[in-house]
Amino acid sequence: MKLKKNILLASLFAIALALTSCGSGGGKWSDDEQKAFMDNCTPGASENPGIDAEKYCSCMLEKIMDEYPKAVDADKMTMEEMTDMAKDCM
Repeated sequence: MKLKKNILLASLFAIALALTSCGSGGGKWSDDEQKAFMDNCTPGASENPGIDAEKYCSCMLEKIMDEYPKAVDADKMTMEEMTDMAKDCM
């Protein structure tokens, strides 16, 4: 449970950083937004044993981009949505 919580918190932190550092108003996530997400998600996820951080963060990014085509809208994500996405990506 603690492992999942740490991964979720790292992902939420990564999303917040990605959105505040490169928030574009376009209809797709820019390369910079995607890179910012990965750059911020991977270190936190890699601290959890047994998790392939690159795969986990790529999976999360894909799920978030599918649900929120505009990066600036991803801050509307609920903890329940984040939890469901994380379960699918582990």
